[in-house]
Amino acid sequence: MDGSVQAAKIVSKENDKKNRDRTVDTAPDADPPVKQSTSTEQHKSSGGTDGTSGTGNSGSSRIVPSIKSGPYESGQTPKVLVWRNLNVSVPQQSGRFFKRTDEYRQVLNNVSGVAEPGEILAIMGESGAGKTTLLNVLMQQNLRKLQIAGEVEINGEAVSKYELKKMSAYVQQHDLFVGSIKVKEQLVFSAKMRMGRKYTNAQKMERVNEVIEKMGLTNCQNTVIGQRFQKSISLGEKKRLAFASELITDPSIMFCDEPTSGLDAFMAKQVIISLRKMADEGRTIVITIHQPSSQIFEMFHKVCFMGMGKVIYLGPATKVTKFFAKVGYPMADYTNPAEHAIKSLAVKEGEEKHACQQRVEEVAKMYEESPMAEKYRARICDPVSEKRVKLGNQDVRDRPTFAAPWYTQLLCLTKRSAMCILRDPFILKLRIIQIALTAVIVGTIYFQPEMKRENVLTYDGIMFNTVRDMNFMFLFPCVLVFTEELPVTMRETHAYVYRIHLYFIAKNLAELLQYLILPFIYSNIVYFMTGVMELTVQKYLTYILISITMCNTATSIGYATSCIMGTAEVAVQLLPLFTLPMLLFGGLFINITSVPEYLKWLKYISWYRYAFESFMINMWYDEGTIQGCNATDHSVDSCTTGTNGTTHLDYHGLDTELSGVWFNLSIMFVMICTYRMLGIIALYIRCRVNDT
Repeated sequence: MDGSVQAAKIVSKENDKKNRDRTVDTAPDADPPVKQSTSTEQHKSSGGTDGTSGTGNSGSSRIVPSIKSGPYESGQTPKVLVWRNLNVSVPQQSGRFFKRTDEYRQVLNNVSGVAEPGEILAIMGESGAGKTTLLNVLMQQNLRKLQIAGEVEINGEAVSKYELKKMSAYVQQHDLFVGSIKVKEQLVFSAKMRMGRKYTNAQKMERVNEVIEKMGLTNCQNTVIGQRFQKSISLGEKKRLAFASELITDPSIMFCDEPTSGLDAFMAKQVIISLRKMADEGRTIVITIHQPSSQIFEMFHKVCFMGMGKVIYLGPATKVTKFFAKVGYPMADYTNPAEHAIKSLAVKEGEEKHACQQRVEEVAKMYEESPMAEKYRARICDPVSEKRVKLGNQDVRDRPTFAAPWYTQLLCLTKRSAMCILRDPFILKLRIIQIALTAVIVGTIYFQPEMKRENVLTYDGIMFNTVRDMNFMFLFPCVLVFTEELPVTMRETHAYVYRIHLYFIAKNLAELLQYLILPFIYSNIVYFMTGVMELTVQKYLTYILISITMCNTATSIGYATSCIMGTAEVAVQLLPLFTLPMLLFGGLFINITSVPEYLKWLKYISWYRYAFESFMINMWYDEGTIQGCNATDHSVDSCTTGTNGTTHLDYHGLDTELSGVWFNLSIMFVMICTYRMLGIIALYIRCRVNDT
């Protein structure tokens, strides 16, 4: 590409001008017949666009607008989305428990239509009309357990889900972002991860600045998206940021689910104005919307009203009033056309569902027999036009699945995760205070006990208390690491922004530093306040190493539980069922030699035991005769738990050699890797299963 070509100019100025000059309101009149007529069309569903003059299969219909033939500097081409005869059924479970039979309920009935570049198609209808199902089928997502028949084509070709994601963008009803980063940082992240490898960093930054200006985010670009105790952006700004994040890649098709939901009238209008600008640049815009205001309704080029899973009207927004008047539902002056149409199709108070269904079917039949519907059916079923074949979808088939290389993904994800930690100083400070205070309390309670017979169990308690604290202080908070960001992660991985395992590794790298520093703080306070063992470099460093390893074992289990359970509420409730048995087999409460044979295997998976045994060996392996104990007297009145360090370890059924410490550390390191691998697998399955 020529260096003078701007990375952001996906649609050339010439193309923009031609798209703006298109005739929007040239659709045939939507007058339905006064009397029922016989239709000989094979396809009974309606569809089409705002402008045409062709009929039948003459090939004169305008499916692709007047657009530049190419070459396209960005590799993008306008996309024409056509769907024919879509029939969708969802399972309805019925029957007794253990004897359930799956019955299917049809939610889309022979639905057809078309969406073109340069236009906004708004799909409307009451709840349960099928508009969300139609949008999901067009986007090829959330289709698990659905029975689907029909065709969906883009530029005359069937495309895979992966190809569709490369050419389209999806703005969800709920705006999902990592709240700790700023607006511009979010867009920079999107640019680096999604714009592709052929653009330089300078071009990507230029694209970011252009999108910020275009979407009216200049005043809030350095504001945190949404963070506790800090100023955050408004709902309208957040919605525009959602569009801006998708607009970075300049997609050919944009799907939007309830883009004005939760916004006031002014903000909602600003969002639709932004969509109009995107359509003017040659994009195909398909949205679902519940009940827009009159001003917003007038901004739509084309609308599709649905009822009982059927298309009741698909055509220019300007002709909706006339159509409903012709079918017996005239609209009073100063009435919202969208509200009037939806009320006309909805179940009225005191009306039976069967009567409403019959009324909707009559309106749908009258529309199907109208001249507009006949011409739309002809256009949808026409052979592929020459221009559509020429444009095709080769521009997306040549692109890799992930726009950014793996090392860029890892770097950007790690940087974003680190910023989330640093941008939340309250939680970080709170954790440091919690760790320090807990250690001080433990150190105060066990302050400098004398090494003698009466204090042997006290020393064992210090060791086990350290293991317990390392577990509970780090295990349960780690449950939140992935569950808090899971909705954002699923949305981004569904869009193939990054690889799932790289996200997991990046979170681990960003969190690693605090899980080295925090156990170091706790261990130092406890070690020096309690005087738990002889002060030597070897014992000190070994004590610190065991503490850090135990901490990271606990965090690994927390990560795995977080990814497996999916929500913090479920994880916190079920985690004790796993941790408490492991605590009992930690080596202090139960002597392993007295455990039944069929339960002894539990000691091999108890990370408490490996850490406790390591602490005990480090303290007792070279301890001589304990004060108050007679090395030759093993009576009850002497030392029942052993007269020296070696016999004390034997009493607990623990290893007596220092090499046991390194063996236990090795086992805990294997546990760290194993649990984190389980976390990656669980996160991958969770994200991919929800991507179907």
